[in-house]
Order: sequence, then C-alpha cells, then structure tokens
Amino acid sequence: MPDHASNGGDDDDAVSSDDGYSEEEDLLIIGIAAKTIESEENRKRPHFPTVFDRRDIVNPGGSVAAEEFGQRLLTGHERRFVEELRVTKDQFYQLADWISVNTSMKGSNRQSLHLKLMIFLYVIGQGCTQRAAAHHFSISQSSISRIMATALEAFADIHRTFVVQPEPTEVPHEPITKP
Repeated sequence: MPDHASNGGDDDDAVSSDDGYSEEEDLLIIGIAAKTIESEENRKRPHFPTVFDRRDIVNPGGSVAAEEFGQRLLTGHERRFVEELRVTKDQFYQLADWISVNTSMKGSNRQSLHLKLMIFLYVIGQGCTQRAAAHHFSISQSSISRIMATALEAFADIHRTFVVQPEPTEVPHEPITKP
C-alpha cells in the first residue's frame, strides 16, 4: 500500500521508496510477481510428457541407425531378407537398379535408395503402419511418410511401364466357364 505519510526519516525500515511503497511492500510485490511468472511458465509446459516428447525414444538412432540396419539386412541371411521384404536379394537389386534409372526416386544424403526401397517393401509386404515401420527402422514417421509417397510414385511408373491392360475387344462379353 502506498505510504503517503512522511516519516521524517526517523525509521529506516519505514522509509518509502520513490514509488510510494515501503521496502517490505516492494519485496512482497516482487515475490507475488515471481510466483505469477513461474505459474505462467508451468502452464506452457506439458504436465505429463509423453514418450513422443523425447526424441531419443521416437528416433533413437536416426538415419545412421537405419542405414546400418539396412546393411545388416543386405549382408544377412537370404531367408530373413525374404521374410522382411518379400523379395529375394537379386530381385531387390534388380528393382533398385530399374527404379534408379527410370524413376525420380533417388537416394539422399541421409537415406540411400536401397534403404528407401527397403522401407517401402517392408510396409507393403508386412501390411504394417508407417508408425510401426518408423520404430522398426529407427527413423521418424515423417521420413517414412515422405519415403512412401516417393516410392508409390516410382511403383506407379513401374505399373505404367510393365502392366498392359487388355483392349476392350479382347475382353469377352460372356463369362468364361470351365467345361
């Protein structure tokens, strides 16, 4: 509260400052302001941080770990490779070569074309979610989403190149039945 009465300098503790408050009142105001600021900062922070707030949980290794995992698959046993990606290593390399030459899907500084192709084949071969693939390959879900979009375009190019739809005259009007 403002101290309007002049104390004549007799009591040092009761000397009012330029703003009209005593030293005790100033300290009380500063304490209240500090508590208010602290509570406002606490409201901005999540009270219950989730697992996804911590980068080391969602993306423990990043692209380096994903590339290492991909190399382990490529150099590992053929059976595990087929179980993971649903193609043999020879088919995988042929597919990667064709994609690199004939589509816009390319490797980047962080992710090779082989890794991107592995991720795409894993998602469609296992029927898993992008989130599950992100955890499996230790990269972010947004990276998986971008890889899936570019790989889908590449596989659409493969479809347009190799799959030929029958002409309308070639399709029989009557259903074919076995005799």
